Amino acid sequence: MLSRPGLDRLRDRVQEGTIDRVLMASPDRLARHDVHQMVLLEAFAQAGCGVEVLDQPLGQDPQAQRLLHIRGAVAEYERTVIAERMRRGRQRKRQAGVLRPWTIPPYGDRLPPDRPRDPAGVPIEPTEGAMVQEMFARYLAADGTLLGLAKHLLRLGIKSPRGNRRWSAASLHGLLSNPAYTGKLSIGRTQARPARLRRSATHPLGKPASSQDLTPPESWTLVTTIPPLVSQEDFDCVQAKLALNKQRASRNNKTHAYPYG
Repeated sequence: MLSRPGLDRLRDRVQEGTIDRVLMASPDRLARHDVHQMVLLEAFAQAGCGVEVLDQPLGQDPQAQRLLHIRGAVAEYERTVIAERMRRGRQRKRQAGVLRPWTIPPYGDRLPPDRPRDPAGVPIEPTEGAMVQEMFARYLAADGTLLGLAKHLLRLGIKSPRGNRRWSAASLHGLLSNPAYTGKLSIGRTQARPARLRRSATHPLGKPASSQDLTPPESWTLVTTIPPLVSQEDFDCVQAKLALNKQRASRNNKTHAYPYG
């Protein structure tokens, strides 16, 4: 992964000419992916900065370069194995109900400071909890809309979960469609999907872009329960209204062909 603050600072100083030699214990300390290693070593060489490896010097002959590729591939394999083991371990803990599926709680809930990942109890923040209930009630009203709800929160001076003065329609939609407010915590609600568009020619060298698609509710796995803020009936009514408004918006938002321009 190239997007690392420490590595960025090192590359900046190399480009500035303030560093003329880089020492490292092994090539995988620079980057675990062999392609990333070659990109960095080439950039250092172009800037006139030498690179020395303490456990084994880097040579310029083909055999040394091949060894560098092999060591990078082994380091990437080890990193992948460790990451997969950690992912599977977290998944088993969640399925056993001993680990919460998130590190940041939904708006209106709090995490115990001494047990931040323990699902045994999630206290409700009284003010935010009451505001969540009011949001669901206002949206369920006959004239309730996401825009009207955002304006109401702005008048009250209620900041968004990210601390913004204005609530966006997306943040309100995400809050109103979060089943955790019914007291049910589930995993498997989304699945990763590769980005349809490539953001830039060099983007694959960093962290691959991906999006999250919602999965059908029947495929979710219930892991634990927390204190509910809304009833299941009200939540289902809100989901039906959100779906209906989305359908209407898609039907009315047509691209028209104009004779000029």
